[in-house]
Amino acid sequence: PTKSKHYENVKVNLCDIFELPQDILCRFPPNGITCYDRWPTEAYFQKTSVFCYGGSITLSNDNRAARKYVLDAVDYRLPLVFSEWSLKFWREFKTSFRSILKSKGLEIRSPYTVVHWRRGDQLLSRCEANIDRSVNCDDAEDLVQLIKKSTNDSMVYIATNEESSNQLNVLHNAGFLTYEKVAIRANTSIYRTSRPNDIQILAIETKLMINANTFLAWGISEIDDTVENQRMLL
Repeated sequence: PTKSKHYENVKVNLCDIFELPQDILCRFPPNGITCYDRWPTEAYFQKTSVFCYGGSITLSNDNRAARKYVLDAVDYRLPLVFSEWSLKFWREFKTSFRSILKSKGLEIRSPYTVVHWRRGDQLLSRCEANIDRSVNCDDAEDLVQLIKKSTNDSMVYIATNEESSNQLNVLHNAGFLTYEKVAIRANTSIYRTSRPNDIQILAIETKLMINANTFLAWGISEIDDTVENQRMLL
């Protein structure tokens, strides 16, 4: 299990989100196996047959090697399979998304664009430190202008962890969709009785990014690297 400030400190187990390859297990390590809470370079290079990892990978501006290890893992040529738990709300969300397409006079298979606009902790950890100077660090007005220059699709969905109602209103006024705009139409029993947590929303939006006709993202994000890799496997 890992904890991340990206998702309101939700404690999450990777085996709950993904259907992992058979040689990757989520369980307590057997006797005699050391479980690391950091990403040790020596274990990476030794490529031991049994390796236990119990933490998260933290990237910093001066730790380029750590990012390389993440990208090596991302480049592992296997399709990303989400677990049943992580996509509990996917069917209802997809139905709502398609109904919005129809309401705009678009076909179900009409091309659409998904944009990943990384916000939240990004503004402090990367923007203020000048690690990221992309539109991730700008206002919604700047993002709208950049999107209009980058895609001609009639439907644009913004996958974002932006919480400012002012910023989100700019996106909505431009005709773009966000999670709340789609979910509010999913008035089914599963949405009335429970609400997806941040990890489940991330799974839904990642699936949208992978399946989109056009995917747009800027700056530094391991999610973007993963999405691009998965799109090449389609």
